[in-house]
Amino acid sequence: LETINTKGMPSFGTTRGRPTRAELRMQQDTKDPNNKWYAGMFAGFLPPGAEAAESRNSNDFNWANERGHEDRDGVEDDNSTVGETLDALGRDLGNDMRSLPSLEERSLEASLGTLSLSKKVPLPFSFLNSKKTETVESVVEKKINNLKSERSLTAIDKSVPYLQRRLQPKPPQVYTETKKRTTPDSIVDSRRHMLVRELRDAVAKYGRFDLRCANITAALGDLYDEIEDHVQAIRLHKDAVSVFSVKLGDNDQKALTARVRLGQVQENASEYDDAIATYYYVISMTRALNGEKSPKAASVAMKMAETLRKKGENELAIKTLKKVLKIYREILGDGHPKVSNVVDDIAKLYVSIGDYIKASAILEQVVKLKAATMGATDKSVADSLVDLSSCYECAEQYNKAMKNLKKAYKIQEDLEGEASDACILTLERIGVIYQATGHFKKAAIAYLGVLRGRKHTLGESHPTVADTYFHLAVSLRESGQEDKAFKCMKQALNIYVGEGKNMHDVMMIAEVMHELGVLHKAKAEYGDSIKTLKQEIAVRRKLGQPDYPSIAEAMKCLGQAEFESKNQVRALNHLKDARSIYEKAGKTSDIAYGEVLLNLGIVFRAMRKQQKCRDALFEALTVFKNAGCGSEHPLLSKTLAILREMGHRINI
Repeated sequence: LETINTKGMPSFGTTRGRPTRAELRMQQDTKDPNNKWYAGMFAGFLPPGAEAAESRNSNDFNWANERGHEDRDGVEDDNSTVGETLDALGRDLGNDMRSLPSLEERSLEASLGTLSLSKKVPLPFSFLNSKKTETVESVVEKKINNLKSERSLTAIDKSVPYLQRRLQPKPPQVYTETKKRTTPDSIVDSRRHMLVRELRDAVAKYGRFDLRCANITAALGDLYDEIEDHVQAIRLHKDAVSVFSVKLGDNDQKALTARVRLGQVQENASEYDDAIATYYYVISMTRALNGEKSPKAASVAMKMAETLRKKGENELAIKTLKKVLKIYREILGDGHPKVSNVVDDIAKLYVSIGDYIKASAILEQVVKLKAATMGATDKSVADSLVDLSSCYECAEQYNKAMKNLKKAYKIQEDLEGEASDACILTLERIGVIYQATGHFKKAAIAYLGVLRGRKHTLGESHPTVADTYFHLAVSLRESGQEDKAFKCMKQALNIYVGEGKNMHDVMMIAEVMHELGVLHKAKAEYGDSIKTLKQEIAVRRKLGQPDYPSIAEAMKCLGQAEFESKNQVRALNHLKDARSIYEKAGKTSDIAYGEVLLNLGIVFRAMRKQQKCRDALFEALTVFKNAGCGSEHPLLSKTLAILREMGHRINI
C-alpha cells in the first residue's frame, strides 16, 4: 500500500490525549486543521499571578480533561455505556480464560467485568522497584549487545494493513511469514546424500541423458531451492530441462512442466527477468499446442503476473491477469473458484498502486462470487472480507471497514473458534480502527479480547502479549482510565525487560517508558515523570535513534514536567533542545514544532521575559495558521488566548 493519505487521522501533541510514540513516527508530517488530539497539553501550566485569569478562562487553559476527538468517517459514535464497565479492570488481567468477547457490544461489556490485573509477572527484576539493582539503561545495553546480527527497523511490509502500520509499526518479521526452513539440517543432509547417491547410480546404469536421471536432477534442484541455494538449484533445473527437451521435444508436457519449475526457482532467486522469459516461452508453446484460450496457458500466465508484481510492474501484471480472467470466465464460467481467485489478485494489485476505490469495488464482487460458489461461511469469504476492509481503511471509509471486519470475525469464530489466530488478528484490527477513530472505550474492549487470546496461546510473558498490553494501556489512557493504563504499561515493561529477544522488544521499552512518563505527568507525579522521561531519552540514545521525532517529543514532555515542578530554568533548557532538534531536522512547519514554541512562550511568560514570550507565541501562531489549523484548534485557541491576555488584539 504505497500511497498513504493521512487526512482526517489524529496527530500528536497531548499529555493525556496524546497518541502513541509508534504512531508519532508514522505521521510526522500530518497537517490536519480539524485535529483535536491536543487536549491535555499543559494542565495548570500558568505563570505566578495568573490564577485569576485561569479561573476566568478555565475552558481555555485547563486542557487535562478535554477530549474533542472527532469521529472519523462513519464509525458509530461511542455513546453507549461501555465506559462504565471499564471500572472493573482494576484487579487481574491474568488467568480468566473463559471466552473471548464477541462483537456484540453487550457481550463485550459483560465479559469485560470478569477481568482484572494479575499479579506481577515473575521476572528477575523490575526497574520500577525502588530497590532496583540494575538501571534500565544497562539492561537495554546488555540486550543490544546480546542481539546477534539483527538490524534495526527497516521498511514495514506493504502487505500489513494500513492502520496497523500507522499505529503499530514493527519489524517486517513480526507481521510477515518469512520463508524459514523448519526441516532439521540432519534430515536435509540425509535427503541430499540420498538423491546424490541415486543420481550417481542412475548415471552409471542408464547414462547421463536418461529421463530417470533428469527426474532425480530436478528433485535435487528442488531440495537446493528449499535450502535457498538458488545458484545450484537453477543449474540443476536447467540440466533437467535440457534432457527433457532433447529426449521428448520442446512441445512435450513434461518438458513444459520442467520449464515452469525452472521459472519458479528463478523467481525465488529474484531473477525476475529470466523467470518472465521462461514463463512466456511456456505460454507461447502451450497456446500453439492447445489454442489461445488454453486454461493451462492461463495458469502459467498467473505465475508470470505474480513475477511482474514482485518486479514492481503492477500495471502489466493487471493487464496479464485481466486476460487470464477473460479466458477462465469463457471456459470455466463465473462460478468457478479460479475466477474469484483471479479477481481477488487483480483487486490486490489495485491496492498496491493505490487505487482503493476500484480495489474495493472489485473485492465486493469477489466476496459475492466466493459466497455463491463456496458458501457464505467459507474461510475464503472471511479472507476476502478482511482484504476488503483493508481497502476501506486505506480509503478512510472506516465504517465500511468495521462492518466487513465484524462479518469476517463472525465467520472465523464459527469455523475456528474465538481463540484462533485468525479471530485474534481480526479482533486486533477492529481495535486498531476504534483506536484510530477516537473510540477508545471500544478499542479497550477489543484489545482486552486480544489479550485473553494471546495469553491463552502464547503464555503470560510472551513479548507479543506485551504488545497487546501496551495498546490496551494506550486505549485505557485515552478513555480516562489512567490508573488501569499505568498497571498495563508496567506489565508490558516487565515482559519486555525480562523476555524481550529482538530489536523491536528493546525499542518498545522506550515506547513504554514514554507512556509511563506521560501517565505520571497526568497524575501530577512530576518527579516520577521527569525520572522516567530521562530514562527514556537515555534508552533511545543507547539504541542510536535519531533525535527527531522521538527524542524531541520526549524533550518537550520533559520540559512540561519540569515546569509543573516549578523548575523553570530546566524546563526552558529542555524545550530549547526540542526546538533545536526540529530546526535541525527541517521540520519547522510541523504542528509539533508550533507546540514547542507555544510551551516556550508560556515558560518565558512565567519568567517575566515578555518580549521573548511574544516572539515565541507569534511564531507558534504562524506555524499553526500555515498548517491549516482553524480557530477552534486547541493549540491555536490557547495561543490566541495568551496573546489577548497580554494586550494584543488578534483576529483569525
